[in-house]
Amino acid sequence: MVTRVAARSRAPGSVVRDAADCRNLIDGLGLSRVHIVGYSYSGAVGLQLAADAAEHVQTLTLIEPPPVHMPSSAEFRAANARLQEVRRARGPGAAQEESLAHVIGPDWRTEVEQRLPGAAEQMQRDTTTFFDTDLPALLSWRFDAEDARRINCPVLHISGSDSGPWFAESESWSSPGCRRPKTSCSLGPITPWPLRTHPRSQTRSQTFSAATRSWLVVDRTDPASDTGNARICLLCT
Repeated sequence: MVTRVAARSRAPGSVVRDAADCRNLIDGLGLSRVHIVGYSYSGAVGLQLAADAAEHVQTLTLIEPPPVHMPSSAEFRAANARLQEVRRARGPGAAQEESLAHVIGPDWRTEVEQRLPGAAEQMQRDTTTFFDTDLPALLSWRFDAEDARRINCPVLHISGSDSGPWFAESESWSSPGCRRPKTSCSLGPITPWPLRTHPRSQTRSQTFSAATRSWLVVDRTDPASDTGNARICLLCT
């Protein structure tokens, strides 16, 4: 398992470059095909990787990829533009507080720590990277139906039942031409799996792993699939 964690950076971010870094890492490790799992921002990286390096990606699991290309993307972008204004005016800590208080609740630190000790501190350490590197990269990312058509692996989409319309729309973003559809859903072969709210995908690890494990087991029974020798590469925001 290869984990991508946020590191402090002042360089402009790029989803395409992040995907290229993942591809180079897969090549460097001498791996042929891998199962890619991406949550939130790294879901975008996973999509780009599956399009750019289809020969390496056996399956793609998306846990609420960012809705930057959905019908309501203008609303999503406006909300993030406001957070960027807060970051510029009052600093990254204030922007983080406003963001997480909205999506998790005012007691987000307590809730996160109960589920994953040390997570709140790690999130605070990564705040500057998120607002100065990852968020600008996400908002400038270009990925359309033609890009999506280059994805030829099965895709599992995991969404939160209470995450709201932004993330629900990502499941219905149509992309014809993908291989072996699991359902007639967005981005080709997608199997939806309900969770709860967007950030709780991080804390509902047992539910998430059960969804992924059961899906990979089903996919392994497909005679057209060769998942047995593939490795899992987990991209973490």
